Amino acid sequence: MKLFRHYILHIILLMISAISFTSCVTNNGDIGDLYGAWALDKITIDGIEQTSWHDGGWYCEWRFQNNIIQIHRFNTLHDYSHSTGTFTHEGKTLDVNFTHSDDDNPAGTGPYNAPTWIYFSPGSTTFNIDRLSSSDMVLTTANNQNQIITYYLSKR
Repeated sequence: MKLFRHYILHIILLMISAISFTSCVTNNGDIGDLYGAWALDKITIDGIEQTSWHDGGWYCEWRFQNNIIQIHRFNTLHDYSHSTGTFTHEGKTLDVNFTHSDDDNPAGTGPYNAPTWIYFSPGSTTFNIDRLSSSDMVLTTANNQNQIITYYLSKR
């Protein structure tokens, strides 16, 4: 009987360990509607659709987790680059910051540069969140020439 209790205790401890190891697989977990990967479907500037950002088979994906944003650029030939920054989301405002650095990259350069290929200005950008659901998002911002840039994204 003692052996049986010991065996059951070990099984229970193994189950608790397995559950604890699988329960937290992401850094700070799900952060709400922004969490995850978003495909960039369309960009307009003052209502005119822009297509140069995906000429040559390029695609773009925005990824949100914790307070980190990564904007990935890739094509069908498996060429790849990305920009890494931080973000804050409060109400109908999304602020992104691409001014970070490390020992090898000065502020806002290398992997921390703003994704200028999709019309971001260097540094920080503030977006109005025009629409945010579990399946799609529409963001607008004004550039230095007071043009309105609109980003249409869909959840992956």
